[in-house]
Amino acid sequence: MNLDLVELLACPKFRHPVRLENASEEGGRVTSGRLVCTGCGSSYRVRDGIPRHEQKASDRAEQTARHFTVEFTADAAGDRDIDEAALVEFILHSRTGLDPNALKFGGGDWYPTECPSGYRADWSGFAGKIVLEGGCGPARFLPLVAPHCKRVIGLELGSHVERAANRCRHLDNVDLVQGSVLNPPFRQGAFDLVYSLGVLHHTERPGAGARALGSLVAPGGQISLWVYGLNYWGRGVRRLTGKAIHSALADRDPEDAYRLAKRWLYPLGRLQGRLARRRWTKLAAAPVFAISVPRHPVPEVMMATIFDYFAAPIISTHDDAEVRGWLEDAGLADIESLPVPTSVRATRPK
Repeated sequence: MNLDLVELLACPKFRHPVRLENASEEGGRVTSGRLVCTGCGSSYRVRDGIPRHEQKASDRAEQTARHFTVEFTADAAGDRDIDEAALVEFILHSRTGLDPNALKFGGGDWYPTECPSGYRADWSGFAGKIVLEGGCGPARFLPLVAPHCKRVIGLELGSHVERAANRCRHLDNVDLVQGSVLNPPFRQGAFDLVYSLGVLHHTERPGAGARALGSLVAPGGQISLWVYGLNYWGRGVRRLTGKAIHSALADRDPEDAYRLAKRWLYPLGRLQGRLARRRWTKLAAAPVFAISVPRHPVPEVMMATIFDYFAAPIISTHDDAEVRGWLEDAGLADIESLPVPTSVRATRPK
């Protein structure tokens, strides 16, 4: 980690500043040491260059963290779970609202598989900013954000934070921190821009997480959140089958759930893809589509998406009004719903 990251960090319990002790450095970066709270005396490790703010969590929350570690590492050969850069840019910008060009294309799919024709990313909304991604996963967005901002911090709870750190090791203005979006280990008002995309609905208290992340926004800064909408499970039979499959997989060990999804749901999704190419085959095989299986042209991405969709232990759904209420409770203003369903951004008053 960069030494000056300490200035942004705080004890997650009471938000007191921390000091770095017993630090070891290599190549100008801190590789190990301890972060000690100047208020309560709690201490946290720095290991492999990552501050580790490990906290006790419920069994369900820990199982969810393990789920995502499996999801982000099971089919990670060559990092092929990362889509082409243009599509990732579009997903990021359309959900944060920082690029007016992305907003012109409307809401689109909740998980698009290709970048809209003619889209060119405008990164000016990131220029000169200190940025936090709340729940960065395996660092899908961080390498794209880094060249366009002053610095960017990725916060991630699971042990796959190490994979994210490895992916960003060549970027001097990127730091990774292990911790929870429910108790983020940063001082209040530390960031010009905070975004959290597809994360809060996998926590036990998404509203509390939104308020905690909102407290990290500096005066005049912005926050953007995207969570699953109320139509996540679809309607009718698809809703019933989807929720039934989730119930069957969510209580299993994540590795076991992954094997089951790969054995049964992945082949079903591929079959649906072939049948959907022609209208008459899709109509003739209508019962096959009673289960809504996410599809993607890249096998690793498709498998990860299926596993994410059906097997994450904690999944909640929300509407715009609820998300807007979270941000209002956090003292934010200029709250705006974006074209992508359940994407909301707001500003901290100066």
